[in-house]
Amino acid sequence: MKQKILTLYDENHNVADAIVSKWLLPQINETNIASFVKLRNGKTHSGTVKWGDNTKLYAPLLAIVYAGFFKYVGLPDKLISFALLQIF
Repeated sequence: MKQKILTLYDENHNVADAIVSKWLLPQINETNIASFVKLRNGKTHSGTVKWGDNTKLYAPLLAIVYAGFFKYVGLPDKLISFALLQIF
């Protein structure tokens, strides 16, 4: 899961970084992605979740999923960035 998120981030880092900058969130890196994946695994396998600082990563990570979808349907990068900065 961590590698998949890192790949999505690498492909859409401009959108995620713009959201991080807009809201003064922590920079996305391998360490905090691993922490987010650990949170997801805890919820999936034990049913418990302790968000902690991971709440600050949710919006930019969700945005990279949307960015990937918008790229898939053929929207230009500039429009994707503009739209996602309006949403997030």
